[in-house]
Amino acid sequence: MSSRSNASRRLSNERQAPVDDSSGGPAIAPYPNQPRARRCTARNDSTVLNSVIECNKLAKSSKHPAASKVYNSMAGIQQRGEALKREELETILDKVGDVTRTLLSSGKAEDIRNERIFHHMFSGFLGEYYRNLGLDVWKDLVILPEAPTNRDFWREGFDYPNVDYTRKHALDNHHRGRRAEFDFKIRDRQSIVVEWKGPSLFEEHDVAWDLLKLFSQPPDLKVFAAIIAGPFNASKSQLAEQRFERAMRFARDVLNAPGQPEDFFLAHVIMVSDRDSRKLGWRKSLFSYVCGVERVL
Repeated sequence: MSSRSNASRRLSNERQAPVDDSSGGPAIAPYPNQPRARRCTARNDSTVLNSVIECNKLAKSSKHPAASKVYNSMAGIQQRGEALKREELETILDKVGDVTRTLLSSGKAEDIRNERIFHHMFSGFLGEYYRNLGLDVWKDLVILPEAPTNRDFWREGFDYPNVDYTRKHALDNHHRGRRAEFDFKIRDRQSIVVEWKGPSLFEEHDVAWDLLKLFSQPPDLKVFAAIIAGPFNASKSQLAEQRFERAMRFARDVLNAPGQPEDFFLAHVIMVSDRDSRKLGWRKSLFSYVCGVERVL
């Protein structure tokens, strides 16, 4: 590195990770040889998101011109002094689940035809969150629907569960591939990319495709959200969990990155009936993977 901030010099012996240019352009420090901010080393799952963000606050004082652009472009978030926390994001996702449960209780299950209704609910609650901070979500373009991926993908080359074929044909196929899209990109202090599924129980290959896109997107924070509407039981919950875990294993194998230790990943899956709901939460911390099921009152 030709120049470093004082903070970077103090942390020169620590593992480092790139910082995202949240303007929608390429990462400020794409691998392998550009200036990098400190890589977070927190192990506690409950603080992973905040720890990753805190580590990347170092870029605020960086002399790298693109780093300054990131923080100047989001003045409102900069003035707030903190970023969207994992708990706040989960609260927004739970609100979508609560509204879905209300719709089911009102006999409107047939009106929940596809995942688009969840997109609108999610962007509405997310917009409300940022407006309460004094931000104009459209002027600042905090929420970007159908945001492009960093890499090229060819869907016809995606052959689940064939890892080798998918790796060879689906990724970076410059003759046939093109940029895929995320359901949302949130331009917070660190960009967050989001994929949605629902209202029916997701298919394994569809989840694998979404996770492949998410895990191919350093250094953004990654969120997989799903709401499964209708009656549920233990076997349905177990099936959802098994499908997700197999799909996640496949995506990591394709990318030759079984651990993804440098990234934060959150999966928030809610199964909703007209009486209650059950949340399946997968939280990927920096060095451990946890799967849990808890009752949501």
